Amino acid sequence: MFDSSAAGTDSSTSNDAPRESDSWESVDRRLRAYARRRAALDKAESLDLARAADIEIHHRYGCATFLEYMERRLGYVPHTARERLRVARAVTAMPLIAKALSLGALTYSHVRELSRVATPETEDAWLAAVADKTAGQVQELVAGHAYGDLPTDPTRADLRARTLRLSLPSEAYAMWREARKAVAEVRGSAVSDAEVVETLVRAYLVPTSDRPAYQLAYKQCPDCKRATMNGAGRPIDVEPQVIARVECDARVIGDLDAAHPERASQSVTPRMREHVFGRDGHRCCVPGCRSSRNLDVHHIIPQAQGGPHEAWNLCLSCSGHHIAHHAGLLAIYRGEDEQHFHWENQPDPEYLGSGRMMSIAKVRARANARSHGDVDVPGR
Repeated sequence: MFDSSAAGTDSSTSNDAPRESDSWESVDRRLRAYARRRAALDKAESLDLARAADIEIHHRYGCATFLEYMERRLGYVPHTARERLRVARAVTAMPLIAKALSLGALTYSHVRELSRVATPETEDAWLAAVADKTAGQVQELVAGHAYGDLPTDPTRADLRARTLRLSLPSEAYAMWREARKAVAEVRGSAVSDAEVVETLVRAYLVPTSDRPAYQLAYKQCPDCKRATMNGAGRPIDVEPQVIARVECDARVIGDLDAAHPERASQSVTPRMREHVFGRDGHRCCVPGCRSSRNLDVHHIIPQAQGGPHEAWNLCLSCSGHHIAHHAGLLAIYRGEDEQHFHWENQPDPEYLGSGRMMSIAKVRARANARSHGDVDVPGR
């Protein structure tokens, strides 16, 4: 339990309390002074946290771990305790960042982000790079860099899973469970949190066959391997195969850095999309899949390998199977009659590229082999 008797009082608090006659300048001065004092305390606490962990102070108070000590004696919840301890160890190893924190030149939020990438050898470069930046700007600067990188090093795709925490009233939680059950029934199997969220969001954002599932734009060379998607004004790094999947059925608005807006184009015309949805019965073409939601128009022969936007090269796939295909876990091609789709659940060792997709020659070879009975592929 948190020891309230150990908490001290600041005699200046009552003297500095805001008064109705205060001007906005004096209130601002006090707030900034609080921030500087808080930063100095954060630095002092970091040093003592590191010392306390090194001497295993938690054993003195009957705690099994130092994190338990931080929760019981200092009042931190587990996640905050872990972050505080991680930052504390980083601060003790980087004197320049520690000094900037103690002087109030950096806040704890700045240091928390810098501690993910900066080392004793690179901390001076990072301090120069984050000068006059907000904590949010520092977070964006750090994203895409690994521990030990310099701020000028090329960024890497930030592909870590994002944690979304929800606080729901009882009735909303009950509806969430019912929605999860409904999604599982549609897909015919257990679903992950990501699949539930994607299903619900796409049902709201994307009509089934009225328009492309995605709008594609780029701010770099279209051949750049780093891929991002816009999430409410924030660029989010995604796997390259995600963009390959998006390109199957997207409205391409072109290079956003161009001097003049480019003419928008669509991978699949509205009439062709309507035709494919009708032909495939508004459901995923994978045998055994019952999904009639979250449907994408998919190119059997990839566009990058010359696959045309023609009906024989298009089929409907639910997002789950579409993802599996572009990740190289599921193969699809047409038979010799070009009337039926055939699927393989095992990845082919000769798949190439980020999506591990079949070449046109291999697609045709497999189709011909199957028509002569040389390949046993389960049909629909």
